[in-house]
Formats: sequence, structure tokens, C-alpha cells
Amino acid sequence: MASLRITDGFKEDLLMVESDRVFEEILHVVEMLQTVPTLGSRDLPASIRHSFGNCARKIPVGPFDLVTIYDESAEIVTVAGLIHQRAAW
Repeated sequence: MASLRITDGFKEDLLMVESDRVFEEILHVVEMLQTVPTLGSRDLPASIRHSFGNCARKIPVGPFDLVTIYDESAEIVTVAGLIHQRAAW
């Protein structure tokens, strides 16, 4: 089972979420990352790739993309950010 690392940036990004339902869905996906650390797509918009690197993954949750980075050798999933899908280019 992978360990989770939550960045301060992600914690700040959570302040954008106004819907309780979306907030709970985001937390549910974060919990799933421990058992499915490769969850998400590597088909990234340029803005996400530029900000988080080529190893990042995105998971759509409501109007947001949850951005994660999985270090397979250390078995650590970093929850790096939350981007509104309209802001990704």
C-alpha cells in the first residue's frame, strides 16, 4: 500500500471547492490513491505538465483535476494540486 504525501499547495487549492459533494468526492479519491497509486491519466494539458512535470497524473473530480505524482520506488503518492479544468491549457 502506498503512502500519501499531501502538499501545502493542495491544501490551499481545496479552498476553491465550494460544493460539499465535490469536496467529499475529492477526499474519497485521495483515500483511493493508497490502494491504486497509478490512478489517473498521464495525458496532461501543457499547463499541468509545466507546473508539475512529466510524471504527474490527473484525475477528474467534478470541475477539477486532482494532480498527483507517484514515486514507484518509494511507494509514495504526492497529492500535488487541484486545478479547475477551465484553467488548464
